Amino acid sequence: MNLFATDFVNSFKEMLKSVLTKAIHEILDEINDEEKFLLNRKEISAAIGCDPDTFDKSFRYLDGFPYHIKGNTECWNKKEVFEYLHKHKLIR
Repeated sequence: MNLFATDFVNSFKEMLKSVLTKAIHEILDEINDEEKFLLNRKEISAAIGCDPDTFDKSFRYLDGFPYHIKGNTECWNKKEVFEYLHKHKLIR
């Protein structure tokens, strides 16, 4: 015995598929947008106000220092880095 009519089930499937597809596209767009804000070593060093070697020695390898991997390359989100630096009282 079927509790739901076939039309209802098919309609529900299509609605669910549509909602999930939209949600997936929104998540992918957000991921792509975030990648636009990822800086390379030279760019994040300049944002902090130091040269890349000083960045490596003073910040890059700190425990919990935020970074992302894009392909095989480390990169940094400026907002995350500055939040980390403020939280750990490394800058004003």
